[in-house]
Amino acid sequence: MARSPSPTSESQDVRDVILHESGRLFVDRGYHGLSMREVVEAVGVSKAALYYHYRDKEDLFMAVLVSNLDRIELVINEARQPLTTRQRIEQMVQSIFQHAPEQRAIIRLASQEMDQLSDTARGV
Repeated sequence: MARSPSPTSESQDVRDVILHESGRLFVDRGYHGLSMREVVEAVGVSKAALYYHYRDKEDLFMAVLVSNLDRIELVINEARQPLTTRQRIEQMVQSIFQHAPEQRAIIRLASQEMDQLSDTARGV
């Protein structure tokens, strides 16, 4: 008998889908060009579900940026495994090129849109 996913894993799955789709939408439309309603439509969740995970658009935007930074950190940490230097470099380069267009787009988005965020969000 197949087990149904736990509410926690379902919640994380929804969160992951929201982050992925909203990241793509933020890159395409920019911070001010995207509404939470458009995220709801693209992800296929209710407005309540979106606001359950993210309190507002700024919170969602910051989550997209942090998620991207976490992926970059993972690539760097994987390169620290006990391998030869050559193997570590090859692994890191492969990982970077595997995600390069998406990561570059998110980094560009952050550099263009950070001044749209509150001082608190920017850590000022």
